[in-house]
Amino acid sequence: MISRRELGAAVAAALSLLLSPGCGSSTSAYIPNAATARDDLDAALAAWQKGGKPAQLMKGERPINFVDSQWESGLELESYQILEEAPSPSETEKRYGVVLKMKKPPAEKRLEYVAVGRSPMWIFRDEDYVKQGGMGEEPRAKANVKRSPARGR
Repeated sequence: MISRRELGAAVAAALSLLLSPGCGSSTSAYIPNAATARDDLDAALAAWQKGGKPAQLMKGERPINFVDSQWESGLELESYQILEEAPSPSETEKRYGVVLKMKKPPAEKRLEYVAVGRSPMWIFRDEDYVKQGGMGEEPRAKANVKRSPARGR
């Protein structure tokens, strides 16, 4: 049986091939809408904060494949703040800076999430995206992104 992590890696690899120059097809069908990606990220982080599981996000009206090894390993999220969209090395992905405040052990982490695809939307913690062969750069946990009005708590 294929694991969620292996499936995520396969999707990231497939998207990178589909979105490569010279494929002959329009990539716009695979590029996430910025507002939708942010809303899906907010919905996923809110579910985590409420004690949900990543797999539950696939059951919604707009399925979301959310890949975050910290959530999957059982860490509890106390609060979060989505910052502004961060620069991306590729037009085929959207990146968002996020501040996560964890319950146990108490910690505050600043990192990025990467959104790719449309239906379903795939959202990866930056380090998980890199591990799974995403087209991004090394994780930018201390990304220099501007704060926007708080979303989520």
